[in-house]
Amino acid sequence: MKKKLDTAQVKRAIDVVEAGLAVLSTMPKLADAYEECRALDNAARSILASLAHEHDASWDQSGDAHYLRLAGIQSSCTSGAGGLLHNWRNAAKRRLEAEAAR
Repeated sequence: MKKKLDTAQVKRAIDVVEAGLAVLSTMPKLADAYEECRALDNAARSILASLAHEHDASWDQSGDAHYLRLAGIQSSCTSGAGGLLHNWRNAAKRRLEAEAAR
């Protein structure tokens, strides 16, 4: 014999699931996030190209690793071109702080 369906419990569960789906519907879709990441990476690569062209920087990518040498400071990163710019900036600031402490 089948157990009788607890309709009140099912209705409460539907409400909980619908509330969760409402939250999910406001979040970016994976395809949107991918496109945003690609746009960010393209913009970072454009900045790196500009640095190379206008400020004698050199940058390269080998597999997942990115490398940047600018103003005598070298940095690397495995999380993309944007991460490389962050890492270089942080390395440059640390270098300036070390020079100031001398």
